[in-house]
Amino acid sequence: MPMTMVFDVLTMSGAGFALAALTLWSRRRPGLSAPGRLVLLFTGIAVVLPALGAAVSLFGDAPVRLAMTVTIMLTAWAAAMNAAVHLPLPSRYMTVRSAERTFYRNPWSGVRAFGRLLRSTPLRTLGGTVYLHGRRNDAPAVTQGMLAAEAAHVWAVIVSIPLLLVWGIGAEWSALAGALAVHLPLNIMPLLHLRHARSRLERALPPQR
Repeated sequence: MPMTMVFDVLTMSGAGFALAALTLWSRRRPGLSAPGRLVLLFTGIAVVLPALGAAVSLFGDAPVRLAMTVTIMLTAWAAAMNAAVHLPLPSRYMTVRSAERTFYRNPWSGVRAFGRLLRSTPLRTLGGTVYLHGRRNDAPAVTQGMLAAEAAHVWAVIVSIPLLLVWGIGAEWSALAGALAVHLPLNIMPLLHLRHARSRLERALPPQR
């Protein structure tokens, strides 16, 4: 294997590890100061840019692999940055409407099956404070954890939209399909699962006075 390929692989692997570490570290420090958040923000940018360059260098002739790799890296970057700066969600987004709840309950939607999959694998530890297990007296904190996890997935999709548009307008259908194939299990299904779980939890909580 040429040294340039080895360097590209190591760059992307190191970026993935660093972004995961930044996400977990910042989630454990919700009271991080404004300067600390700025440092974390620019650190994340400094980590992801070389990794994106390495992906282009490694998979430039393979659009599907490039699209899938870039989508994964942008998702990791969005999670790290959201944990650092706590990007807000639109107020209209917060309400889970009855039609949504009906959709989530239907077996054909796959939302409940996806939730069971998450709960039975180590993937359940990646979302932060989103489970009541061990925190039954702190349901509001779990709700906030769900919202934080939702925000990470929402922003991962948002930052990917320009690339999706470029691939669609340029008729790069294989790249577009590859990116969407990654978004479905990595962002879309987790987002739907979190909204379903949050709606159930909020309905079970006593009304706030």
